[in-house]
Amino acid sequence: MNIIHRLNSEERQHYTLEQRYSFKAKPRLLYVGELKKSEGWAEQEHHHDFIEILFIKDGCAQIDVNGTSTVAQKGDIVIYNAATPHREQCLSDESVEMYFFALDNLSLSHLPINHLLPPEYNNIFPTDSLYDTFISLFEQAIQELESQQPFHGDIVKNLARALLLYVVRVIHADKADKPVLHSNKIVEQATQYINEHYHGPITLDALAEHCFVNKYYLSHLFADQRGITLKQYIINKRLAEAKQLLLSQKASISEIAARVGFSDTSYFSRLFKREVGVSPLQYRQNKEKQNKA
Repeated sequence: MNIIHRLNSEERQHYTLEQRYSFKAKPRLLYVGELKKSEGWAEQEHHHDFIEILFIKDGCAQIDVNGTSTVAQKGDIVIYNAATPHREQCLSDESVEMYFFALDNLSLSHLPINHLLPPEYNNIFPTDSLYDTFISLFEQAIQELESQQPFHGDIVKNLARALLLYVVRVIHADKADKPVLHSNKIVEQATQYINEHYHGPITLDALAEHCFVNKYYLSHLFADQRGITLKQYIINKRLAEAKQLLLSQKASISEIAARVGFSDTSYFSRLFKREVGVSPLQYRQNKEKQNKA
């Protein structure tokens, strides 16, 4: 679309937006709220199917995630990925005030649905200079919900989206270029593991454990960066090695199948024909004929 307007001058400046959409799917706001608690308060451990984000307005609280305890202080953002066991509690002689909101259908590249953080990240981030911005956005959202004025629902949804984008900015500022570099390293580790162990059984659990990441995160990351699923990459690697053996050795089809990680010769033959177009034996015979011609 062509945008026609007057030329910029000292009195008039036009600022255009970059044409990018940050999320693969539009997140759905579930709720917004605020909480004020004094010493002695403690939540029961629980988890959600959605993502929840807390903002410590004042005071501090102990945050327990997967059995690990950390203290979140004034100005901190706390992020809970879906299915993450967590709870909050006041420290002795301390009170806490916080805002919170929850989102469903959040989808980011490299991550499972309703995950904002890779599994190896801490879940607490300081907002620093953005503290007042978060206060303002949360206060506007609460005021709109309390007022019940026309269009308050749409306004709150847009405020929540702004909050989410500021949260992503906070994470990015804290991690700088680490996410991309770290992600590439994980994929390289997974690829190397497959290339070295293709001749034996490879499970997603074992591969994820080797890379020190969640298996669902690894599956998403590998597919996104390589453009192929882990399962298909393993198949391609095994069949590529099988082709080399079929041409360089006189071993039987069953022996070659076993050498490239297939315990079932019939399954190997069916898979080979499906992927290559001919059976392993036909592939060998065709190549022999071509070499003699």
